[in-house]
Amino acid sequence: MKRKVILIAIILSVVLLLHRFAPEVQSGPSAESQMAFDEGLGYLQAGNFPKAEEAFYRAIANAPSWDEAYRFYGITLKSLGKYAQAIQSFQKAYELKPSNINTLEGLVSTSILQELPDQAELYLKQMILFAPEDPKTWQYQGYLLHMRGKFQEASEFLEKSLVDPKNNLAYYRLADCYHQLQQEGKRFQLYQQALEKHPKEVSLVRSYLSMAQDLEREKEATLRLQQLYQNPPNAENKPWYQLYLGQTFLQKRDTESEGKTHLNQILSFQELALDAALVLARKELMDGDFTSAEQHLNQGLDYYPFHPTLLKLLGDVYRFQKEPQKALSTYESWFIYTKDLPVEKKMPVFLSQVQTYIDLKQWDKAKNILDETETALKSKVAQGSLFTQENLWKIAHERVLLDRYQGKWNEALSQLETLQKIPNLSPIFASSFLLETAFTYWGFQKTDQACVCFRRVRHEYPQESSGILLSTLFEGILTKERALFLEAQKWVDSKQVPMDAFTKASIQYLAETITDEVYSQTPRSFFQENDYHFFRAMKAPDELQKKEWLQKAAQFSTLTDFPSFLAQTLLNQ
Repeated sequence: MKRKVILIAIILSVVLLLHRFAPEVQSGPSAESQMAFDEGLGYLQAGNFPKAEEAFYRAIANAPSWDEAYRFYGITLKSLGKYAQAIQSFQKAYELKPSNINTLEGLVSTSILQELPDQAELYLKQMILFAPEDPKTWQYQGYLLHMRGKFQEASEFLEKSLVDPKNNLAYYRLADCYHQLQQEGKRFQLYQQALEKHPKEVSLVRSYLSMAQDLEREKEATLRLQQLYQNPPNAENKPWYQLYLGQTFLQKRDTESEGKTHLNQILSFQELALDAALVLARKELMDGDFTSAEQHLNQGLDYYPFHPTLLKLLGDVYRFQKEPQKALSTYESWFIYTKDLPVEKKMPVFLSQVQTYIDLKQWDKAKNILDETETALKSKVAQGSLFTQENLWKIAHERVLLDRYQGKWNEALSQLETLQKIPNLSPIFASSFLLETAFTYWGFQKTDQACVCFRRVRHEYPQESSGILLSTLFEGILTKERALFLEAQKWVDSKQVPMDAFTKASIQYLAETITDEVYSQTPRSFFQENDYHFFRAMKAPDELQKKEWLQKAAQFSTLTDFPSFLAQTLLNQ
């Protein structure tokens, strides 16, 4: 890796030296290559990246000395997630015209996406030489500092970069800097600023709405959205405010119908059809309305046939519809269109494949995917790539689950003991592995050891509030000590752990501060139904009713849902 970076530095120096003494001479494009280039631009603007790739390739074939054709070919490859090929194309454009700051920016940004900060820094130094006061250089300096965990310095560069009113991307990493620095007030203000200045940045606005919910400032956020929708600072942004308003209304039972009306109107607006389809499909997925979710996802795929998020969700819909072969086929389509993405970015779909094979009880196939993914991740670590260690821990966690689902309790416990000895294991993973050890002992009918593990979570990881809450709750279920449920109730009242209304109600129900009737009427998602059945079983007045509720929890969903799995385990005992 170090040798490669040194080689890049030498090439950059030679190219700059040559071009310092030689004028940038390029032959003009032929009519045929210009036509292909214009065609590529049209496809690129329409989001049809595969067609754009073909067109720009033809432009390059007919004009091999045209730097702009290489640059836009690089932009297209980058959009397709083909980062290594994109860098090669940007490098060719750079050789032809090293003074083009847009080409240098392509090299910097794509190297960052490949998680190659040393390579990105070399290109950034050249970018700074040509444009030292360009806000984009401050933005990328902030990105690199953020990647290296220097959040305070990163935030200072990113704040400076916001002087460019068109700079929308810096908000993402700046928000994370504030989060890492525990400056939540600044993060919320930043999201508010993004809502008004960059409403087309959907992820930023959704982060604002999510944070408003966590801070119990939903009414304030909804009111601001209504004001912006009725009187937008820029009329062209009105559909975006309608999208967010529809999404907000959709989350509340009393405004859900109004939310659907807004979003269905947005479906006819092509630029936002994808976002509206995703919002509707995710809500329908959570509600268990798989037919409507499938319909809206396919509607989105009509506009964007290669969109990875649509394909991933469609695979999930098939999985929950108990159509595993269609799910696996859809996941395979996802991999075809994202084959050049870094392995870390593929993790969610790898894990979905694993879970589908577990549902099918095809243990060897699930294990093979884990083996192949682990090998690829370890290779990235060896190359000096960042942010892979946590994904290795996730793979290890899936191996534990795989053993547990097969009834290999001793093997699962052995793996968990090994995992807890990993040096520099982050507290959140350490507490999570200890919780999994407790659940494994529970399934293994060793309830005393399970309770010891639950207590260790609270004693050894007092900073992990979610771990403390779960360990308290489940130890209470095991021991039937109401005092533990009341202790968990304090966490609900303290609001230190973000939780939805159903989770709060579940804890209150176990603590006996709400009745069966109130609990049964609490709104819950499709995926919370088995939690509901499981908790009702734990509070059942007799063994017959307990068995009935456990049977509902066990049959309700797929094998990989924990309450469903635990219910099956208890019934088998």
